[in-house]
Amino acid sequence: MSLPPDLASPTRLARALDRWRTAPAAESALLVAWAGAVAARWTLANVRVDSGWLWMLALSAATIALLWTRSRWAWLAAAASLWGPLLFVQDWLTQTVVMLLIALVGAIAPGRPLADTARWLTALTYLIAAFHKLNTGFLDASTGCAAAGWDAIDAMFPGIPLGVPDAVRGALAHATLLTEAALFALLLFAPRVGILLGLAFHVPLTWAFAPAFVFVMLIGYAGALDDATVRRLADALWQHRRRWAAASIAIAGAYVAFADTTWQRADLGVKTPILFVLMALLARDLWQHRRRVRRPTRPAPLAAVAACAFCLNAAGPYLGLQMQHTGAMLSNLRVDAPCWNHLIVPPSVSLGDPYIRIDAASLGRDESAEPEASRLVSVLQARLWNSTQLVQMRENWCADRMRPIRLEGTHLGEAFRVEDLCDEHEPLPRDRGVFGGRSWFPNYLRWQKNLPRACPMACIH
Repeated sequence: MSLPPDLASPTRLARALDRWRTAPAAESALLVAWAGAVAARWTLANVRVDSGWLWMLALSAATIALLWTRSRWAWLAAAASLWGPLLFVQDWLTQTVVMLLIALVGAIAPGRPLADTARWLTALTYLIAAFHKLNTGFLDASTGCAAAGWDAIDAMFPGIPLGVPDAVRGALAHATLLTEAALFALLLFAPRVGILLGLAFHVPLTWAFAPAFVFVMLIGYAGALDDATVRRLADALWQHRRRWAAASIAIAGAYVAFADTTWQRADLGVKTPILFVLMALLARDLWQHRRRVRRPTRPAPLAAVAACAFCLNAAGPYLGLQMQHTGAMLSNLRVDAPCWNHLIVPPSVSLGDPYIRIDAASLGRDESAEPEASRLVSVLQARLWNSTQLVQMRENWCADRMRPIRLEGTHLGEAFRVEDLCDEHEPLPRDRGVFGGRSWFPNYLRWQKNLPRACPMACIH
């Protein structure tokens, strides 16, 4: 007796499992890396306090369950889960744009274009980051983010003497620039060496500033490997799983024992062993298989389009369009007049100083609000602002005793006056849109927060 057609035919689950068994190993590694990146982004501090972030990351987590089907619709859902935070929840991360472009390519043409896009965008992230760092602020050891990162690690491990002489502190910036430039070339021409160097580079960066960034870069690392290398690494991980597990526990124990950290950074006790185990796997594979693995360096056409879009996006700071999402993180780059500090790009290319300057302000009528009002006025006049921050200020500062909040200043070369920030019907200054006019999305965070008006500044992420 034959089975009914609906029982005899393979189920969707069986078909999906068959696709996983027969799919290229490198493609599977890229999907695993994507899932790891989504999980790592859940550990960012903002998700614990911002309900908008929680909703968006919940959607991105749901896409992991869809991506195992390897469908274009799953990648489209992943793109939507990334576009939401950018436009509506003040996402400030370059990594979100990298993942968004990868997801869009996956929705159009999965396979080689997807892997090429991940590889090229990751390599370009390092090159663009190095270019943004070619400024006087980053190269100054007293203010540069390279030295500030080392100081953060020194404070994080108080029982280990990690202080360095001034001469070495001055060299940290140049070492960072050389490493990021080398990572661009190595990921394209010698991917295993590039990945090993990248993991080593990201260990201190993960501790000091960027606890999720490396796991997004792992998507590009997976896209840079061929199937044979992925299979070797997976086999080595599985065959020696007890050894790797013991090493991970030892590394996590050492981190907990020596690191002076809070519960908000406790996730590093899990992330650190992962990075060290991956480094050990790569080093082992390089030693045992010294023969160079050739990878095509010319990207697929769709990947080349995504790479060009990413490079155009990286020009945003110099054109006066945006600083966030452009690879300028931890760069000390200033594009506001008169603090422009890039060594190559002149200020004449800018469409205009994009920041809001508040020259006069007053808060409240009640004398009981005077001490806090005086403090807030000092803050308003000492910093540079952007239109997204004014929207957030309207949400957070408008207690009855603080009203009215009057602001006067300049933006895009024009004077403005706000009689009461708390009046929702009163228009606020708006950022310049990419295509001219004013921006459409008031919660799209274009510019850095907490920038001082004074030109010399400490490292700001």
